[in-house]
Amino acid sequence: MADISVIASDSTQSTSSAEIAAEPEDDTPMHSDETEATKDRARGKLTKTCNLTRLKLLAGLVPIVLYAVDVGSDVSLAVTYFLDGEWIYGGLTTAFCVFAYVTLVVMGVKFFNNYEEEQPRRRACRLFLVMLGLSPVVASVEYLRCRWKDLTPRRSDKKLLLKADYALMILRLLESFLEAAPQLCLQLYIVFKEKLQEKDVRAVLQIVAVFSSWVSLAMSAAMYRKFDPDDSDEALTTIPWYNRLLWFLWRLCETGGRVLCIALFASTFEYWVFVLLCCHYGIVLICACWAMKDKELGKFKAVAWGYVLLFCVPLPDQDARYVYSFYYVIFYAENFLMLGLWAGMTSDRDAWFYVPGIVTVMALFPLHFVMQLIYYKCSHPEAEENKCCKHCQWKDARKAMKTTFDNV
Repeated sequence: MADISVIASDSTQSTSSAEIAAEPEDDTPMHSDETEATKDRARGKLTKTCNLTRLKLLAGLVPIVLYAVDVGSDVSLAVTYFLDGEWIYGGLTTAFCVFAYVTLVVMGVKFFNNYEEEQPRRRACRLFLVMLGLSPVVASVEYLRCRWKDLTPRRSDKKLLLKADYALMILRLLESFLEAAPQLCLQLYIVFKEKLQEKDVRAVLQIVAVFSSWVSLAMSAAMYRKFDPDDSDEALTTIPWYNRLLWFLWRLCETGGRVLCIALFASTFEYWVFVLLCCHYGIVLICACWAMKDKELGKFKAVAWGYVLLFCVPLPDQDARYVYSFYYVIFYAENFLMLGLWAGMTSDRDAWFYVPGIVTVMALFPLHFVMQLIYYKCSHPEAEENKCCKHCQWKDARKAMKTTFDNV
């Protein structure tokens, strides 16, 4: 019994001493919580408040898969063309891939040489991946990393990641239009020109290449605005899923009808398609240089952006109605001109793609504007204030166009 009483007294004393020792911690609970939270952030344990949701994870992984399928199908087609003795088709397919690779490497190296805030080791790793032609993969990884970095309290790191993500997204956008868009037009042209049968193995690869390139084009154009570094963090994290879906469908209809008209026109008129596209490029280039004439890099940016505008116009600016109106008048005038000339003068009126080609283009035209109107009337951040007569002066149109191209 004596031993029991001694043990009880010892436990009582230890308990009281523990309570006395714990009193200073109870007086400063906020300091201890902040310390633990800081340690958890350093260990990367803030999983309960992680901003990397399943939808955002999917948005980061899907481009990687599309890029792998797109490049893999193009390489497979190039090898198939060479094995079949189709040296022209194989050479063009390879040339488009090499041209996109060289352009992305040059632009990526230029960007990372001017990017001095990054850690040298991480910067060298990104530069190595860019040299391998993996800019879209790096862009997707940076997107996921940016969402994960939302947990950290250092706002400078987040701003740095947003800037890097924005620049890498431009590389991914140009990769899609430098490689996927020409490949899409070329493969459709080969299908229409050679009239391949459905059972042909090469036709299966072409279907995969066409579908992956089309989706890649639409997704690159639709996701471009999310990486604007001038947007607030709240705007970047609260974009509804239906807005993204509308953007994607909008670009899917726009790019689909455009490349289909180009391929159909080229199947009959051959090299005349380059004359028409060069005229379009010249008009857009003049307008872009006019809008960015006060910028040091305006001409270089206009030359690169003019090529993208051959297929669609991905604009990051909120109020770009004048630019859209100006562009789409030229855009659809060219589309209907190419479609009308092809339908009236082609010798393939009995081919399997004659009626479906016309119907597809005519169906994508209204669907494109329906998706665009739904977005601007229902989902646009300034939907209630969007009125067609808000700005009607010429100087306001010039200002809107200049602001739009400056934000590219």
